Amino acid sequence: MIGCAREQDNLCYLELPNYNHEKPYGLVCKGSSTNREKLWLYHRRLGHASFRTLRVLFPSLFSGISVEDFKCETCEVAKHKRTSFLINFEQNTTPAI
Repeated sequence: MIGCAREQDNLCYLELPNYNHEKPYGLVCKGSSTNREKLWLYHRRLGHASFRTLRVLFPSLFSGISVEDFKCETCEVAKHKRTSFLINFEQNTTPAI
């Protein structure tokens, strides 16, 4: 459970528990033990945020870990562009119907 909600003026307000500053609300599950696992969890849950951004947000998790150590296949594929078609100078001589 990450918190309880209360309704006031037709709006629901989420009352979050008081965590220490290392763990943002509800982002880290208690099962992840190493900094590497936590960083991968943050990366996925924050919409595949760059690891450079994560290093700024959570510098304590990067102690002894380099940003270059992380390679996300999903991020790499998402950056690929469609390959262009080959240029073909031949014209169709068949009449259109």
